[in-house]
Order: sequence, then C-alpha cells, then structure tokens
Amino acid sequence: MELYLDTANLKHIDLVNKLGFMDGITTNPTILSKEESAPFELIREIDEKLDGKIWYQVTGATADKAVEEALTVANMCSNKVVIKFPFTLDNLEGIRRISEKGIETNATLVYSIPQAIFAAKAGATYISPYLGRIDDTGGSSVQFINDIYLAYENLGFDTKIIGASIRNSQHLVDLSKNGIDALTISYANFEKMLHNTMTDAGMEQFQKDWNKIKDL
Repeated sequence: MELYLDTANLKHIDLVNKLGFMDGITTNPTILSKEESAPFELIREIDEKLDGKIWYQVTGATADKAVEEALTVANMCSNKVVIKFPFTLDNLEGIRRISEKGIETNATLVYSIPQAIFAAKAGATYISPYLGRIDDTGGSSVQFINDIYLAYENLGFDTKIIGASIRNSQHLVDLSKNGIDALTISYANFEKMLHNTMTDAGMEQFQKDWNKIKDL
C-alpha cells in the first residue's frame, strides 16, 4: 500500500523524509493556499526537499490549459510527479494526453462507478474517491471502493484507487481489511492516529518506574 501525507507544509515534508516509509505528498489548491506562497515556487521548494512523489492538481479550465499546466509542473520537478485532474469532460482528455506522455495521472473527485470507469478508460494511473464526503452524504465509502474494485477486476483495468479525505482511524481499519492501493492522510489525522490512550498510559508508567531506578 502506498501512503502519502496530504500537505504542502515544508516542516511536514521534513517529517516525510525522516520517517522514510511514506511515498510522498499530495496537494490540491486548498492545501497550497494554506501556505500563502506562490504555488509554483512552493512546488519547487517541495521538490528540492522531498524524497518521493509530488501530487499536483491542475486548475486549467480547458484540456489545453490543463495539459500546459501539467507539463510545466512535471518539467520543473526532479521527483516523480502525479498530475491530479478534477473529474470533468475536458480533464478526461487531459488525463489521456498526459498519460500518453508517460506521466502518472489521477482523476480526483470521483463519486460514481461510471466516473471511475471513464477515468480508467482515459488512462488514469489513480482515482481519488473522497471517503469522508461520501460518508457525509449517507453513503458507504468502503462499499463504494469495493464496488469499484469489482468493476475494475471484471473489466481488466489496472487503475489504482487512492483513498482521500480520511477522517478517522476507522477509515484506515476498514480499508486495510478490504484492501486499498493507496491512502493520503492529513497531518492532523496522521498525528491523531499515532496515539492511543493505553499506549500513552503505558509509556507514562514506564517512565515513572524508570525514574525510580535510573540513579541507583
């Protein structure tokens, strides 16, 4: 399973490198806007620091503009880039054109089986269902992903599914049980998942006991 941190924060990039088991970082316009830096300059900085894939979401309103933007980002980075295309008709063309150049692509904001099939037919390397948003509307994100996998298996597609908008540890548990190609997690949720009340209590007790004997 590939694992990404959903961030554009340079301190978080250092953490990704230090841990060594994460595959890179994913971004979108909202994430980039939080850093209040010029987006291309920030992507260059991330590329200089990061050891892993950089996911960048195009904003061009037409296929030509999206492709131009995608190539600009791909050419400026030394790391492998995954170009994210929000699911639109124009962007299906963009996915095809960029994929044909050997650059990995991602169809994001995928919320239906037909969208997942069309993205795979266009040549998308990945698709991104937003799990939290599916659950917010009363759907089952886990069942939705299972249905996509079944459709892909029946149709012979190799497109990977990356779970996005992970809200809690239960998403991670459910997806690991059912199988998932990749996950991207916000720094805040990643930090929460590191902790457990019993683990914390155990560590506190060990420290107390060590303090009793360390100077003997």
